Amino acid sequence: MSENYLLPDQPSSLSVTVLAWIFIVLFGIFVLAGIAYLGMAGLEGTNPKDKWLLLGIGLGSLLISVFILITSIGLFKRCNWARWCSIGIMALFDFLLIYIMSDPWLAFAIILFAVPIIVLSIIFTFILFSKSVRAEFGVD
Repeated sequence: MSENYLLPDQPSSLSVTVLAWIFIVLFGIFVLAGIAYLGMAGLEGTNPKDKWLLLGIGLGSLLISVFILITSIGLFKRCNWARWCSIGIMALFDFLLIYIMSDPWLAFAIILFAVPIIVLSIIFTFILFSKSVRAEFGVD
């Protein structure tokens, strides 16, 4: 059996499974949104300037969402590369949220959503670095 998958006698942690399913559902929806943006760019009667904007947003959203969706499936299957990608994605997302919160005009509105997301991200990062989860991924 490949080292990327759980052995039958090894229990899987609920926290990693929940994180993987959250990412799968959320970024599956984002993939659909990226496809919708690409569809809107192809509509007749749309301003050419808006078409390029919709195309750029749709393509960027689609590429990032597909990457994170593949990473989420790898996390669910307990692939070690997906664990590292998930840690990196959460760190990058936290950095972007902190950067956005530095704007005084957006700080109050964003802080209601950003702080819980950052706290959960830090908790999940510690979980992904824990010894039992590393053993689950075949690292230790």
